[in-house]
Amino acid sequence: MISSTRSPCSEHRNDATENCVMIWMIDFNEFTIEANDDSPHTRIHHSDHNQLDTLRFMRLLKRKFETQQFGKKKWLEHRETQLITPIRDWHFFPIEFMNDKLFILEYVKKHGQGIYYASRELKNDRTFLLEVLPYSDEEVLHCANCKVFDREFLLEAVKHSGHALEFATHELKKDKQFVMEAVSRHGAALQYASKELKNDRDVVLRAVQQNAEALKFTHEKYYSDYEIILEAVKKDAKTLFYASSELKCNREIVMEAVRKNGRALVMASKQFLSDKEIILEALKTYSEIFHDIPQELKNDMNFVLQASQYSISALKYLPKEYKSNREFILQIVKQNGSALAWTDEELKYHDREIVLEAVRNDGRAIYFVPKEGTFYNDKEITLQAIQHGCTLELVSPKFHSDRDVLLTAARRDANSLSFISTQTSLMENNFELYQEVALECVKKDADVFQYISPTLRNNKEFILTAIRQNYLVIRNFTSQDFTEFQKDLNFVLGIIQITPAAMRWLSEDLKRDKEFILKAVRRHGQALKFATLRSISQEEKWELIIEAVKQNGYVSEYTDELYLIRMYHCYGEECDNLLLIDLSHRTIQH
Repeated sequence: MISSTRSPCSEHRNDATENCVMIWMIDFNEFTIEANDDSPHTRIHHSDHNQLDTLRFMRLLKRKFETQQFGKKKWLEHRETQLITPIRDWHFFPIEFMNDKLFILEYVKKHGQGIYYASRELKNDRTFLLEVLPYSDEEVLHCANCKVFDREFLLEAVKHSGHALEFATHELKKDKQFVMEAVSRHGAALQYASKELKNDRDVVLRAVQQNAEALKFTHEKYYSDYEIILEAVKKDAKTLFYASSELKCNREIVMEAVRKNGRALVMASKQFLSDKEIILEALKTYSEIFHDIPQELKNDMNFVLQASQYSISALKYLPKEYKSNREFILQIVKQNGSALAWTDEELKYHDREIVLEAVRNDGRAIYFVPKEGTFYNDKEITLQAIQHGCTLELVSPKFHSDRDVLLTAARRDANSLSFISTQTSLMENNFELYQEVALECVKKDADVFQYISPTLRNNKEFILTAIRQNYLVIRNFTSQDFTEFQKDLNFVLGIIQITPAAMRWLSEDLKRDKEFILKAVRRHGQALKFATLRSISQEEKWELIIEAVKQNGYVSEYTDELYLIRMYHCYGEECDNLLLIDLSHRTIQH
């Protein structure tokens, strides 16, 4: 151990700025502590048995190192937990990470956001912002201090993000090279270019090649430009809408559009509804277009046979021999389960493979399974149907109380709860299963909480469980509900502990009550964000801010003082703050 202290000799120096330092060097290897080193009977083996101070130093140093290591380990564990937690679950970073460049950079790389919750210092750090820009360009540009948006910064930023054009000066918005760089990365940034460049053909072409929607920000004269419209429909078929009447009659452009999305044929010239090749291409992604083709094509058996691979509507025009052909139907239902509607009854009643393949492709095909047959009450077929889009309304009532079927439905479509609550007797016959299914639905979509039976919806224990499953459940309650809840403040505090946003629905009297705010903040630091502090003294505000920082690191604005309070409180009272500052607060070189 090495220890230093100022020597009394310094008092006799003429130069007050000089210090005389004494260094004690003690070799702890020469000391042995038996049994419990905290015992008053501890024996010290050393040539000088009177050096009790040495033992005290040894104990303090050991405790100091142990505390440091514990604090460091705890900090690293918190850091790893925070790195994998989506920001939507927190809406803030604990103060120990707000000014940590390496943490923010890692987080943004992983989640694509997080700059908003960084310290003001980092939002003003242009070097850091440029480093993080490639991973969260839009957030950086919207959250950073505008003072960093000088020409040099924006010229560098536009290499990573077309959104930089939105924040550029008028001079830069007229700079063709700068604008070309921007629209190459974000075509819709064309809307922020100068009027002259919005009408520049090179700029427009580059923009629509990146994002076809850029068309709506340019001059109508380009709606008749073959190359620009062709590039646009290659990116997004819907932009055929902007094409001139002449180009809507251009076969190459229409073909490119329907290859991207068959629905584009609706916007093309009517002449193409008689073009077999274009129709077949359109049917691949938009089967409903079959209804619009002329009757002469519907009477063409060769064409209908080809079309039936993509549109069940074509099947009804086929002769019975095709509808009863097992191999043909099996191939068709694998591509479109609803083709079961036009399948021969014999196959629907007796061919389990065809029915199973149909519901695997489209669960709603169970609607066409004969209810008098065995397949309608087949559990495997029902489960496959539920997993692939079928709703509980379409399945056999036999399965309306089946745990496997109900949980499968709940996990796929939370709105199943509406049917279960209103059209079945599950609540009365199997309350535990109903509660289990309800929680599964709520976990997937908080808004379905409204469908839960009033008995369960008013159960405090269930409410807390539901909010733990999905904190957005809180949106289903009104201020009137919370007026009732406030009769039980422990219950309200339990909700706040899960989601502090619940403070919004409390009465103003309660949100101004310093004692209640203190209790709330001790449950969840972020509760302070929703409290009303206008009538509270500065001293009391500071007390609340410190409690919030201690609880989970929440603070609206980073300061070094609050950072040190958090580190001291959370990572050990005797932790070496300088070590932790070096780990977290200062810039980490890498």
